Amino acid sequence: MIKPEYSTCRYTNKACETSALSRVECRIPGSEISEILAVRAEVYPADCACGDKQIAYGGRAVFSFVYADGDKRVCRAERGVEFSHRAPCEAAESDCICVPAYFADDVSYRREGSFIVAAAGIRANIAVYREEEISYLSGGEELALKKQPATFTRFSFSATDGEENDEFETEYFTDLLLHSEAAYVKNVSCTDGTVRVEGEIVLNVCALKEDDTLVSYERLIPFTAEAPAPYFVDENWQTNGAEGDLTQNSAQNAAKNQSQNQAQNEQAKFAARVSISSANLSAETSEERNKCAVRAEFKFNVQIFEYSPETLDFCADAFSAKQSVTLETRETSCRRLRFTKTYVKKIEGTAALSAPIDYTASFLAAALPRAEASVKAGKNGAFEIEGVANARVILSDKDGLRAAELTLPFVITETGEIAKTDEIETQAIVCGISLKQKKEGEAEAEATLKVTLFVYETVPMSYVAKAEGGEEYGEETCAMSIFVPRSGDGLWETAKALRKTPEELTRTNPDLVFPLKGKERILVYNRK
Repeated sequence: MIKPEYSTCRYTNKACETSALSRVECRIPGSEISEILAVRAEVYPADCACGDKQIAYGGRAVFSFVYADGDKRVCRAERGVEFSHRAPCEAAESDCICVPAYFADDVSYRREGSFIVAAAGIRANIAVYREEEISYLSGGEELALKKQPATFTRFSFSATDGEENDEFETEYFTDLLLHSEAAYVKNVSCTDGTVRVEGEIVLNVCALKEDDTLVSYERLIPFTAEAPAPYFVDENWQTNGAEGDLTQNSAQNAAKNQSQNQAQNEQAKFAARVSISSANLSAETSEERNKCAVRAEFKFNVQIFEYSPETLDFCADAFSAKQSVTLETRETSCRRLRFTKTYVKKIEGTAALSAPIDYTASFLAAALPRAEASVKAGKNGAFEIEGVANARVILSDKDGLRAAELTLPFVITETGEIAKTDEIETQAIVCGISLKQKKEGEAEAEATLKVTLFVYETVPMSYVAKAEGGEEYGEETCAMSIFVPRSGDGLWETAKALRKTPEELTRTNPDLVFPLKGKERILVYNRK
């Protein structure tokens, strides 16, 4: 009778990614507001939990207003509102891990009686991860196995918080009206089990000058963060292999597996995403020097993703010389990070404005810059990054201060190893928008765009998950038989047809050269 042995691999897998939309509103007294110049909505997460096929998430949305009052003076206000929402998700269970990313879209405002009501759509992109297990045939008595090493990519995730401060001087202004910030990652490296994340925070500041006009500033603030590599805190990684071999050498094999895992971690690929948790700006003015010293304090969250190759000896086929064997084959897959790359490009062109302009218009500030981008695979290794850059432009003309929404589409052609089957995630940041009116009624815009691509591939794999013994073979009645093989058969196919182990076949027929040509005659001795 056969006695199968199985190995077990536990790992964390991305079960799904879901998106949900909710809408929040807040109001401020509007009796003294003549015109809204800019409204910013920023989302700060509070909690996110899976359970009962749904995801419960919440946080706080903060609205910042810049407006002109009845005397055409520029003022600011801020309001916050709590929100909570539930998103349906079939894969969501209580033991899953949720990794959310929040964005404020479609920010709008309207007048209701004596109030100004601002609204924003809160878009939550939530990745759901859960523990999974592979149990596969790894050996057994009276079994011959054809093992096929497969490179399985183990995913690990961790998060850490960081802080960064910066001080810089600007021209003299009287008030900080509005600011927005975004972070992107320039490099992720791992040395001696420590991951180092390097990047920049892109800060945009809109300020009020002494003459009651507005101005905007951009600032690139470098940051670094360090944390243990995710696999160090991944319990599945550390214990993998401990239950895989149920023989007396299990402890030795577990230690060997852990040593192999650490070695394979050296070939791991890392990715990171950074979100700003809070930003506080303060300024000290010096009328004598006609300067302002701005101090910026940031808190941010770093999500670290590790994709490490691990070799698993999957069984592709098996047989027994004593009895028939029924095999159960299963399919699985792993998601690999192929590469990440950031493209820094200068984009320019005629931008669309939501309000008409003429030669009396002067562009004062470009606030709340943002961008969206997507990738479209092309031919001959080329691909296109296409999207749109947006900003809130504050201008002055014959009617005084007013604002308009700016839209600048772009298409960037690049070459690289991107396949049509790849899964591509993008992150786009705009910094440094400048505007000119070369032709009346047209706004010529120029900006620096930073687009980061995360390129993944999903690799399918199959393995023998279970072996069951069937009817026993009867004894051979003759002491010797001659076997005529098929052309092209290899060692495994021939051994299986003869019900001999590959080692036994090569020992008794040392002159065989595989693959066979079909003209060979194999002499088989049948023991009684």
